[in-house]
Amino acid sequence: MPPAPSAHPDPWQLFGSNLIRGQKAIWLFPLKVARGHHVKATLAVAGIAAALVGLDPLFKGLTGPQAPDVFNRALDGQNTYLGTTAVLPAFYLAGLVGRSRYARNTAVLATEALLDADAVSLVMEDVTRRLVPSQVPVNGDITDTWFDSYRRQSFLQGAGGFPSGHTIAAFAVATVIARRYPHPLWHQWVAYGLAGLVGASRLSTHSHFPSDVFLGATLGYAIARFVVTPLSRIPH
Repeated sequence: MPPAPSAHPDPWQLFGSNLIRGQKAIWLFPLKVARGHHVKATLAVAGIAAALVGLDPLFKGLTGPQAPDVFNRALDGQNTYLGTTAVLPAFYLAGLVGRSRYARNTAVLATEALLDADAVSLVMEDVTRRLVPSQVPVNGDITDTWFDSYRRQSFLQGAGGFPSGHTIAAFAVATVIARRYPHPLWHQWVAYGLAGLVGASRLSTHSHFPSDVFLGATLGYAIARFVVTPLSRIPH
């Protein structure tokens, strides 16, 4: 006689279907906007991002030394992404050791949010191919940064810099944790503070413009908040 199905399935069992549904929701979002949904929020984000793009030339000074070298070395691209991804197995292992299904589910949701965010970042960077500040010559035209970059160190790294891939990943993971562990309040401060530090490092290391970082943070938060962890599907 086959064993009865578990009332509490392993959190990985629905991972694939949830990831597909999430990607569908993300890429069909423009159709919702066209039908009149979420118009105000979308216009607000688009307006701020456009304004920052227009102001990016004024931030040319950010491409100079802005932080001690030890800060830039500690928070370079490789270290920040490794730190972001290390959170996932840490939560899952803590859930196994502590027999906490909630912690394991947190790790699964954070992984889903990270993959969703990486997919969006990869596509947008490949489409826009925006130069990063360090690619703009000292006397170069900082207003002409679009559709010029062909950098790609790996398949998982987009060809451009818009939005910031490290920032979108950091805020996606941070938002899942902040949503899952809202109390005490310092949990949220730590999660978003560390994600904000990642975003700041993208400026300090000359890796992105402020508009890249803003959109990365906004998209990472929105993906985790509204696609991965809406109230209707947060498991315990």
